[in-house]
Amino acid sequence: MNKLILVMAVFLFVSQLSVAQEIVQVPIDIKKSEVKWKGTKMRGLGKHEGILSIKSGYFETKDGEFFGGRIIFDMNSITVTDIPKREPIPRRRLNDHLKSDDFFGVEKYPEAEFLIVKVLKKEKQNIIVEGELSIRDVKDRITVLLELSQDKSVIRSISSKLEFDRFNWNVGYKGSWAERTLVDKEIEIIIFLHTKI
Repeated sequence: MNKLILVMAVFLFVSQLSVAQEIVQVPIDIKKSEVKWKGTKMRGLGKHEGILSIKSGYFETKDGEFFGGRIIFDMNSITVTDIPKREPIPRRRLNDHLKSDDFFGVEKYPEAEFLIVKVLKKEKQNIIVEGELSIRDVKDRITVLLELSQDKSVIRSISSKLEFDRFNWNVGYKGSWAERTLVDKEIEIIIFLHTKI
């Protein structure tokens, strides 16, 4: 009898431990979420802005705390917004150029990905994470600050700003040296994500 009680006690303890350590996936509401991008010319002399759609994604929580996540971007959706629709020709040219092999090469690389691999620091609603950013044929790590909006322990939304050197991901213009240097290396992506809860 004592052995049976001991076995049951161990079983209950292990069961509770596994529940406590369970990783829960929280899906991203791609219809409510928003992604904006910005690229500037050298020294900020002119810029282009646009939008980008999310194909799928989720966050992970563990014991009610933020633990990780994954976002898949639809690179075919990249669109410039600072050129008005009443100027269809320059707008279309830039959209086509961004999708070409000079930049994101969306025919060969239709998706980009950001995978959170490690939580580095937590401070109230601010979390610093390390993630793998995959664009074209390059995967490299960047550090990003996330701002969480929570209702008690439930994550409602997350906002962030990713900045990366486009040349490190082979996102480069194939023109002359002078033409390449007219465009700043940094690309900025502003993300506001809603969860499906």
